[in-house]
This record gives sequence, structure tokens and C-alpha cells, in this order.
Amino acid sequence: MTKHRVRIAKANDSAKRFSRPGIDVSARRGDVYDGATIAGVQLPVTAKLSGRFYERFGDQITNELVDWFNSVDTTYQAQVREINESNRLWMEARFDAFDARMDAFEAKMEA
Repeated sequence: MTKHRVRIAKANDSAKRFSRPGIDVSARRGDVYDGATIAGVQLPVTAKLSGRFYERFGDQITNELVDWFNSVDTTYQAQVREINESNRLWMEARFDAFDARMDAFEAKMEA
């Protein structure tokens, strides 16, 4: 495996010049991509790390770790979704109150 270290360019036109398969060119300037090439296909860092986990710890332990991470991720996604819904309802209430105040102000100005 060959390691690559590619700096992501700032502008999109410059990013196209540096783009490689598997690299998100929308990344921020200065971000670094460390990948591996296998049969001409670049792998992200997570794929390399995943391969090393399977090599070192075996299938059973690595699969348990992946399942645990996925369950934690699902839990956090549900919590974020719940918080976002709560914030949306709060914002709607604030906008409704603002609309009511503006309607009252407009009625007062017309009178």
C-alpha cells in the first residue's frame, strides 16, 4: 500500500486540479487526506483503520466494536433529531408571537 498526503485546495477550480477518487474536494482549505491505494483505488483513512482492526483483533471483536459504535451513533442521531424538532417548534412559536405583535402594531398604526 502506498500512502498519499494530499492538501485540499481552497477554491473549487483548484480543488479539481488536486482531486483524486475518494477525496471530498469540498473539504476546507488545509485539510489533509491520508489514504492508501489498492489496485489503483484509493481508500479513505477509515478503510485503512478498519482493515487494521480486523487484522489485529479478528472478526468477532471488531464486529462487536462496529455494532457498538453503530448503536451509539443511532442513539445520538435520535437525540439530535429530537433536539432539532424541539428547536423547530420553539422557533415556530417565536415567529407566531412576532407575527401577532406585528399584526397588533399594524392595526394600531392604521387606527
